[in-house]
Amino acid sequence: MIYEGWATLGDSELWNAQRTYTYAMEAGLRPKRLNMKKCPPTYLNALLGDAPYTDPVSDAAPWYDATIPESAGFAGLWVESLEGFDGRNVSREVSPGISDGGVLGRLRRNPREVLVTGWLIGDTCCSVSYGLRWLAAALAHPTACSDACGGCDGDRLCFLRCLPQSNEVGLPACFDGTVSDPGEIAAVAAAADRYERHAYDVGVVEGPTVVEQVGMGCGCCGCAGIVRVEFRLVAANPWVYLTPDECLPATPFDLSGASDVCNITWVDADLAASIGLDCNDLTSVQCESEVNCLQDPLCPTPPSPPQPPQVPTTCVCAPITTTRLCCTATAGDWFDSTAVVEVYGGTTGLRNLFLRAFRNPLGFDADYFSECEACATLAISYVPPFSTLRIDGVSRRITLDCPQQQCIPGDALVFGDDGQPFSWIDLECLPTLICVDADSSQTAVDATLAIDVVGREPV
Repeated sequence: MIYEGWATLGDSELWNAQRTYTYAMEAGLRPKRLNMKKCPPTYLNALLGDAPYTDPVSDAAPWYDATIPESAGFAGLWVESLEGFDGRNVSREVSPGISDGGVLGRLRRNPREVLVTGWLIGDTCCSVSYGLRWLAAALAHPTACSDACGGCDGDRLCFLRCLPQSNEVGLPACFDGTVSDPGEIAAVAAAADRYERHAYDVGVVEGPTVVEQVGMGCGCCGCAGIVRVEFRLVAANPWVYLTPDECLPATPFDLSGASDVCNITWVDADLAASIGLDCNDLTSVQCESEVNCLQDPLCPTPPSPPQPPQVPTTCVCAPITTTRLCCTATAGDWFDSTAVVEVYGGTTGLRNLFLRAFRNPLGFDADYFSECEACATLAISYVPPFSTLRIDGVSRRITLDCPQQQCIPGDALVFGDDGQPFSWIDLECLPTLICVDADSSQTAVDATLAIDVVGREPV
């Protein structure tokens, strides 16, 4: 279940029950067809960090346009139902077994489809007609295709997982007054952050479609235009995400305290060649093979099946001297998380950045772990000067924001261990220790690292 009284798409408010209720009541609009007696809480504005609502003009309502007078008479969209957020969007195929029973297939999370039904309310038919055009434009939000980083993959839909009681956000129990003090509004909004949820890659696939019209006889005494509409949204990203939790704020690397001990082992080149060892391999971590309990020491190991060819990059080199930044990601017991990493290159850029995640339920220090124990590894070969590389586990996109080309795909700069393809930093077992080792000889003094951890829910 989610709260039906508020939502934004691409940072543009689509509907707000308290805003619409206030505007309708102030204008003397009491549509009989709508159950507006079930009024929204008076503190919804504070949950969202807004001042009390008065009228579309004074509040600069999302749809208000000074060049279109009838926009001042539109009260907004009153949503009466949302369908699609309550059920879990998973499926799994079951194949018949060779003998009795069957075989479970992979659990698949499907795109989420949401049907929105509501009423457009205005003081005149022309105001409602404008509101319908505004809603159509807001659903086809321009940032979906103009954002250089986002492409045309859709926008972010924000909503409240539930409506918190007044005493859960620092107000008196059963509060029914007006929250107008800026400090009190800020405190309530901060307390309400944990109820906010986000769906990504959201776009309209149908509508808005007018399904009913009431009181549309322009010229009739007391005409108040009301139109019932429906539209469908689809979230291509199947998860519902929490507000990001700052694991590590934008922090510079301490280059003055960088280790002066090389993290490689020097060997005689002639000796290495005599035993068939390539000295270039010494730049990567050498980990012991996992123990195979099925391997009989008296029987030869069966040959492994051929693997598809992979061409590792030669641009990823383990740093000789390093400086390290770490943070610990924590979350609840039942839901997992993903990471969002931002690396700013500073005035001279940086090279050879290694990020590793270690499962750490016992709370050990970073020195306790070796590179071979990492459950995920990211190697960043290069970040240009004055540029920011963003590895976004939520949108599953890697982007590079640089002055010359603005925002472009940055996949060519990120690799896994040994220069192989990387895996996203999904944190299924928390707490997790995330450590980043920077090459102290090739990192700008003003380069910074920031890590956010974003919890996600299946429903």
